[in-house]
This record gives sequence, structure tokens and C-alpha cells, in this order.
Amino acid sequence: MNRLRHRRAISLAPPVTLPDDDDLLSEILLHLPPRPSSLPRASLVCKRWRRLVTDPAFHRRFRARHRNPPPLIGVFEDYLGYPFFRSVLDPPDLIPRERFRLRLAEDEGGQWHFYGCRHGRLLLFNRAKNEIVVWVPDTGDHRQVAVPPEIDGKEKIIWNGAVLSAATADDGPFRVVLVGVAGNNTQMFACVYCSESGKWSDLISFDLDKQTLSVIEWPYDSEPYSQTWLTEGDCLGAATLSRSSLQMWERKVCSGGVAKWVLQKTYELKNVLNPEFRLKIGGEMSHRRGRATSPAAPVTLPDDDDLLAEILLRLPPLPSSLPRASLVCNRWRRLVTDPAFHRRFRARHHRNPPIIGVFADDFGFPFFRSVMDPPDLIPRERFSMRLCEDEVRKERMFCGCRHGRVLLLDRKQNEIVLWDPDTGDHRRVGIPPEIDGKEKIVWNGAALCAVAAAADDDGHVHGGFSCCPFNVALVGVASNNTQMFACFYTSETGRWSNLIFTPAPFLVFAFVDPGILVGHSLYWFPTGLGSAILQFDLDRQTLAVIEWPSNPNCYSHYMSQIFLAEGGYLGLVTLSYDSLQIWERKVCSEGVTRWVLQRTAELNKVLELGSGVKTSHLVRLGYAEDVKVMLLCADSSVFMLQIDSLQSRKLWETNIMSSLHPYASTYVAANYGLRKFGKVSRLLTVIGKLDRQIKY
Repeated sequence: MNRLRHRRAISLAPPVTLPDDDDLLSEILLHLPPRPSSLPRASLVCKRWRRLVTDPAFHRRFRARHRNPPPLIGVFEDYLGYPFFRSVLDPPDLIPRERFRLRLAEDEGGQWHFYGCRHGRLLLFNRAKNEIVVWVPDTGDHRQVAVPPEIDGKEKIIWNGAVLSAATADDGPFRVVLVGVAGNNTQMFACVYCSESGKWSDLISFDLDKQTLSVIEWPYDSEPYSQTWLTEGDCLGAATLSRSSLQMWERKVCSGGVAKWVLQKTYELKNVLNPEFRLKIGGEMSHRRGRATSPAAPVTLPDDDDLLAEILLRLPPLPSSLPRASLVCNRWRRLVTDPAFHRRFRARHHRNPPIIGVFADDFGFPFFRSVMDPPDLIPRERFSMRLCEDEVRKERMFCGCRHGRVLLLDRKQNEIVLWDPDTGDHRRVGIPPEIDGKEKIVWNGAALCAVAAAADDDGHVHGGFSCCPFNVALVGVASNNTQMFACFYTSETGRWSNLIFTPAPFLVFAFVDPGILVGHSLYWFPTGLGSAILQFDLDRQTLAVIEWPSNPNCYSHYMSQIFLAEGGYLGLVTLSYDSLQIWERKVCSEGVTRWVLQRTAELNKVLELGSGVKTSHLVRLGYAEDVKVMLLCADSSVFMLQIDSLQSRKLWETNIMSSLHPYASTYVAANYGLRKFGKVSRLLTVIGKLDRQIKY
């Protein structure tokens, strides 16, 4: 044990306990700015977030929260009597013009008069058919309503209108006001349509409450180019433009009880049109370069990066999780790209890292194949080992993966190579000279993190070679096939132990499978004229032989797997063509350690092959000890089988059987570009503009 008790890993701050509550997460997501890309970006983070932000109830709450004022996302132009949309936002919030296109069965074009937008609805008037259309661009829904017959377009002509809605929902009730002029040009009229009753009011001079119309004089000596608006005090305002100035008027009740126009501010137009100009209207500060857009209401969030980091730490440990989160806003990107956050993220998930792929031994070279679907699929080129002596790769033998490192044995150079696929870093270590490849032949080995091997360092996060020492154990056979040996290397001292020998229980020719770590011992299957297990005690530096279970369904190590059972016991899975047995090695009442059969299952049910299908050509291809997952080949298909749950998943079909070495890692996809995540993700390449809409 003294060899394995190395320096302790740097202790991490205790994690903050957060309730696993969808309501809490929904409240946080409601604070995202109301931009077109906000919810699509959030939906990319993980399945849980996608479920929340695509819920119609969440959409209603999100729209209600940001209803006053909603962001200006574009403008409609009256193009030859047809509403033509143009976005005023930059990617990833830019909306293509085809998204907001009105499609009517009798669409002829050139007959529509555009009467404006309000509350998410557009009002159009068709003179030829004497009807209005109320259109909701977000949903594409529209309502066609005939104008009262007394408005004939001759004696009474409609010239404009307005649509209003009190409800936040797109399908809520609405009202339409139409205004026009009588044929003699001496009278103005208005009428109102209510969607709840489906009826028009009588033609009147119109006030929405009193159903009356009154005339308000224009500000004295003002220019005709003007715009009415609602002022900060809910009064009627008017902005008048001349060639050189902008005047802001407000209609107020003066001391005499008479309502008058009062000039509030005057601006030089050359300053107003300067892209750097800041104009304060209604309590909001507008600042735009180029195209002016309506600022979204600032949202106040607690300025607490620690709380947000704790939430992000709970993202699933998939390759795409942090890149997706980095797309949400600049603040999130800063947090998830922080090396300290990466260490905490890996520490939280290091006990159960996902299997992101497998390595196959391709003529002495590690060949990576992802087992995940997009966007978590990793291209094989990402984990391609590059050494200067690639031309001699046929002399290398793959000895397995553990703690994020791959161990290779180079017989020609008489050395081992340790490789970190996540970083591409590698180390070479020469094998003891007494192992000459003739009298003593190395057949397999195991690499492990020196710090994690100690029982009191379970929280250690595996890092690079410079910060995390490593150990290597090698096993082999003497030339007479009657002795097995092992030796041990530690990177902290840079030295190998003496060779440790033990007699073989039968003629042993090799060790084909990688070693399995259970507690403080490594275990291998000797390949020879019998069945047994070789134990290498890392604390005592001793070798021992463990006999095979009595009366198993299988005696072949090619169809068996060593694993860590519950309680820290040594476990063994044995497979036949129709059944699976799970054994544990326990101390019985007599004080003798024996194999005890714990469970038997039908293999075709476990692999979900169906009752009428019999497994054939069954072979164990590999094992991931971090998550206790076996890789099996049955009926020309490769399966993943989790030992504890006996849950399986079919990976792919193949007619080629070769050893596979599962690679489990909390690997984070590089570059944070997500270039291969499809068309939606390519729209999200511009990062950080959400931060400008949210007040932290």
C-alpha cells in the first residue's frame, strides 16, 4: 500500500446542494432574454431543458413575462399590396423572410392594404373583397372578416385601422377598429369588430369606452411629419420632424384644467441619426449601431456565478453538454470554459463517466469508433494517435483503457506507451531489460492513476501526466509456460519493481484480455490448458491464483468477465449460448472464500432478441470497468450490457469480431463550435448577444 499512497488530490470545495426541481429550473430559464434564439439555444443544452422550454405552458409564461415590451424582431413592408418581412436582428436571431409569409387560398397580391401591427397581430384590408384579415405571423393563423355592407367604398371609404388584443395568447380574443371618410369629405367615421361576439358596431365617431369620437388639434406651429406615441406618464405624445430637428411633445392638463400640448425636448436631427447617439424614451436607454431596434426590458438576476456554476455542474457528462451551454450567452460561456469549472465537472461525474466510444486493435494501432449519436458522436480522427514511428505500429499491442489513459505495449522497442486521448499527450517507458521477449515474454498490462488507486482518494480527478502520477503493471509468462510473472512501475520514482513469480496452475501461454481492477488488486485470465484467474495484489506486491467456480455454465474466459461486485467483492459473469450467470467470491460461514452463484438470466431476454431467437457465435469483445458494461457479439451484432441492471443496447451489426476496448470519459467536444450539429446549430455561431439583453 505504501507504493500506492501518493500525494492527495487537491480538495474541492463542497458542492452546494440544489433541489432537483423543474419549477426552479423553469424560473431560471424564464429569465432568458426574449430573443428568437434564446429558447432554441437553451433546448440544445440537454434533454431536460429541451422538455421544459418546448412545453406550451412554459411558452405562455415566457411570452407573458416579456410581453411589455417585446423585442422588435423585424419590419413588414407593403410591397405591391403584400406584407413583405425583413428582419432587423443579426444572426443567430435573424429570421428568414419566408418564416413570416401570409398564405391565403385566394392570394392574388396587390389587393392588400397594410394597417399595422399590434400585440403580435397584423391587420390587412382587401378593398376588392371588402374584408379584413387579422394574421398572427408567429403561428401562421389568420381570420378573415367581412366589412359592414354600409361601407361600400364609394360613399364611405375605409382608410386605416387598428387591431388590439388584451390576452397574451395568440388565439385570444381581439378587436379591430376601422376609420374612414365619407364621400363628401366632411365627416369621419369609425366602427369596431369584436371577435368574441363576431359582430361590428354601428358606424360612430369613436372612443373605445364612450363610443364617441373627438378631434384633437395638432401641436402649434409643428411640422406635419409626425408620430403619436404613449409617453412615460401614460399621456398622449407626439414626435414631430423637420429637416433639422426632432421635437417631443406631450399633451397635459394645465393648471386651468385645459389639455394642451407641451414641448418636452428638442433634438438636432444630425445627432439623432448618429449611430452612437443614446436616446432615453420611457425610462429605457436605446443604443444601436446601424439598424435601430427596441431594447428588451432588463431582467434582474442574482449576481452569483457560484449558483449558476452549481446548476451547470448538473448537466449530463456528454461531449456536447458544455459546448451547448456555452451557446446560451457570454456569461455561461465564460463559466463553462473555465479550467477550474472543468475540473469540478469532471470530479462530479468521474465515478460514472459515459462510454463515448471503443478502441479496436487495428494491426497494432488504436482505432477509435464512437458509440454515441449526434451531437455527441465524436469523429474517429479526434482520437488518432500520432507517433513518429508509425511505420512500426504492427509491433504494438493494445493493453486496455483506464482512468482516461490507454496502455500500449511495443515489443520491437521493448517499451510501453501511455496515451491520453483527450489531450493527445503520451509517455514512453522502457521495459526492464530482464524481460527479453524470449525467456520472459510480456503479454498484457494495466495502467492506473496512482492517486486514484488509494482508497482515501476516491474524489480525485484524473488529469494530465504532469499533474497526475501513474502506475503500470505488466504480466507475462516464462518460456517454459509453467511460471507467470508480474512487475510494477511508478512514474513518481521512475523505477520498476523486481519481477514477481508464481507457478502456473496449468500450461499458460498468454494473457489475452486487459487486467481488471477490483479494490487494490488487478485480475487477469490466463490463456492455456485450463480455467483460472491470476490476482496481482498491488499493496503486497504478490501474485495468487484463484480457481474457477464449480459447475458454471461456461469454463471459457472468452465468454466470461471479471467485475467489481456490490460490497467490494470479486465478481464473475459467465456466458453460455442460452444463459448468463453472475457469481461473487465471498467468505462463507466456515471462513473459507468461495464462489457463490447470485443470479441466472436468459440471454436472449437480456439482449432483447426475442423468445424465438437463439444466440450463436457468442463472444465477449470488451469491458468498461468504470461503468461495469460488457461488449458482446451475438448473431452478427454488437451489444452493450450493463451487469448490475442487465440492460442492453444494440450498437451495430458486423461480421468481423475483434477485441474492443471501451473508452469512458467526461470528454468535452473541442472548439465549442458544434460545426457538425446540423443546420440549427450553424445558425448559433454568433455568441454573446444575449448578455446585452439581460442585467446580471
